[in-house]
Amino acid sequence: MLASLLAIAIPNPAYVRWRYKAGLAWLWPLCYPYRWLDMLHDGLSTLWKIASSRIATGKSQEEHTGIHH
Repeated sequence: MLASLLAIAIPNPAYVRWRYKAGLAWLWPLCYPYRWLDMLHDGLSTLWKIASSRIATGKSQEEHTGIHH
């Protein structure tokens, strides 16, 4: 599991060059912090949308997911 998380957080340099299209070689290392901030932004955005939809509908987590204990 740790290897999978590391592969997501710190991918192969060839993938980073392909994904972020940093033209200058000295910019490539800066793509990693950019990637981490982008992942953090996506995670926080998802949490915000989930929380907002629950507040708007007034549903609890159990009601929202259909899981009842």
